Amino acid sequence: SAATSSVPVATTATVTPADVLGRGGRTLVLMCDVQPAIMAGTFRDSDPAPVLARMAKFLELARAAGVHVGHVAVRFEDGHPEVAATSKLFSGVKAAGKLLKSDPATAIDSRIGALATEPVFEKQRVSAHMATSRDLPKFIAENGVDTIVLGGFSTSGVILSTVCWAGDHDIRAVVLEDLCADADAEMHRVLVTKVFMKQAFVMSSEDVVAAARSA
Repeated sequence: SAATSSVPVATTATVTPADVLGRGGRTLVLMCDVQPAIMAGTFRDSDPAPVLARMAKFLELARAAGVHVGHVAVRFEDGHPEVAATSKLFSGVKAAGKLLKSDPATAIDSRIGALATEPVFEKQRVSAHMATSRDLPKFIAENGVDTIVLGGFSTSGVILSTVCWAGDHDIRAVVLEDLCADADAEMHRVLVTKVFMKQAFVMSSEDVVAAARSA
């Protein structure tokens, strides 16, 4: 029956907004693919400025709380030698000549206030754990991280892929839904209200900020 075949939502190891920034170095905040080249597709019909402002505010608070802060970026060498002919997604990127390291639009957007001392995990795939410039799983292991807090673009891309990877590796994932966006608003809604709930904790950055300031 549908009742016996469905996967229950886990209720153990609950994470509340007050917990997100309250565990110091065991938490890693990752802002993913916050790059003008990515945002041009994600925010075709809207202005990213409000989301970026919320990100900047949240990152300031995260640093003050002593948690790790990092950034994820997708970019390729000229000619896209990293792209396999079998890659459905990135074959199109290669054909269009997009997301090159030499393109200023692949830099992390300056409006979120990323610091030069914060690690950047550069990748040529969708999930954050596929970073090649710096080993994300190794960083997590070496720093005793057991929780990652995610924001970025797009919800159906890097956020979805990273949530699935974290769940498969027993890493708590917290998705800050108001720091994510997708070109397909309905896709974003379904992911943050239904899909992510199976493997991650979903909340707003505003709730986390309010909880931290009232502690």
